[in-house]
Amino acid sequence: MRHEPLGQRGSEIVAMRRSRPQQRGHVQSEGTLHERGPGLVALAPAEARRSLSHSRECLSNYRHSPELLEDHPLTGAATPVAALHGARARLAADDARRRVPTAGRPRGAAVVSRIEKTVFISYRRTTTVSWALNIYQDLTQHGYDAFLDLKGIASGNFERVILENVLAMAHFLVLLTPSALERCGEPGDWLRRDIETALDTQRNIVPLMFEDFDFGAPAIAPYLTGKLAELKQYNALHVTAEWFFEAMNRLRTEFLNVAVDAVPHPVSSAARQAAAEQRAVAGAAPPVQKEELSAEQWFERGFAASDLGEKIRCYTEAIRLKPDFADAYNNRGNARGDLDDLDGALTDDTEAIRLKPDFALAYYNRGNARRAKGDLDGALTDFTEAIRLDPDYANAYYNRAALLRSKGQPEMAIVDYQKYLDLGGGVRDGDQAKVEQIIRDLKKGQA
Repeated sequence: MRHEPLGQRGSEIVAMRRSRPQQRGHVQSEGTLHERGPGLVALAPAEARRSLSHSRECLSNYRHSPELLEDHPLTGAATPVAALHGARARLAADDARRRVPTAGRPRGAAVVSRIEKTVFISYRRTTTVSWALNIYQDLTQHGYDAFLDLKGIASGNFERVILENVLAMAHFLVLLTPSALERCGEPGDWLRRDIETALDTQRNIVPLMFEDFDFGAPAIAPYLTGKLAELKQYNALHVTAEWFFEAMNRLRTEFLNVAVDAVPHPVSSAARQAAAEQRAVAGAAPPVQKEELSAEQWFERGFAASDLGEKIRCYTEAIRLKPDFADAYNNRGNARGDLDDLDGALTDDTEAIRLKPDFALAYYNRGNARRAKGDLDGALTDFTEAIRLDPDYANAYYNRAALLRSKGQPEMAIVDYQKYLDLGGGVRDGDQAKVEQIIRDLKKGQA
């Protein structure tokens, strides 16, 4: 079975695809989370000042946290808090002048080269929402018109609402962590579509790199395919908790303080309405707490860890700091399942579903755990629900097909195997020929 953790795809076991830890399903990865893009938000000046002041206080306390800086030094690709001298070095390394592409211009459009203060913030909703909100509050406090999707946009309105607002903004910020690009291998991934639209229309793109994110890391390279490969050509800004406000100052005074060719892109009434709703949601959002930022950092550390015990430890800490962290439950369930703790995996998957009822990845992962325990009917129900929530979930079709095949229902299994291939699963996972042969064998058995 295919077991997928947030951001990863598992190996095949007993003819079914099984999700891996922290990547079980996908907290966005099968078994991992599916995330959505950004949204528009605007705080009243006084409220923005209060929120920013509170966030500044939280980060000030956070950067001196002895638990993270001393008692539990973190290393590797997802280090929660880097040493101060390391942060200074990374900030200094970004001093090269930025090459700013001009905005794409429709034929006949009037073009004016000027400093623009409109910003679209793109991020992986499951793991960087607290950082995105912090950045949004800082920018709006300094007079920027920022779009941040906190509410979430229905898939049917994505093109109209999200992509139109990418076109409406001169600057495009994309938040990058070790787990952020995991689902970008899928052509329909929302974050990928955000980035590709920004590239196609030549927005002023600024990658913001967190948790020692590195374009050259072996775990990142596989996701920088097609147009996304262009992303690494842009000058990036490293952001750390202890130097957050210094990084924001550089973002505003250097990366965004550039003249661009501003081309007006009309926005539909539906997109404007959605933007207004996003502003209301963002305006009502409580100030970001340092525990939320810490939880996201522990999650990234768990994602990057190779040892299953370490993954579980990191996800457990993330859950302690943020008890409603559905993605962390999902990924911890994957890690427990990989250690053959199926009861623990079921418990975590069920809690992830309780916290996020529309979490297709968690249903997928729970289906894998139920299948491993011999509960075929329960597994079939979970795979079916995962598909209902995410009709393009290729691996869910594959696992349901394998289950139907084992239950002696070849006709239905053929339909699901074919759907898996139609969605590109065979090409993506390198098993196109194998699945085609399974379909032929099933059809022969029916003859």
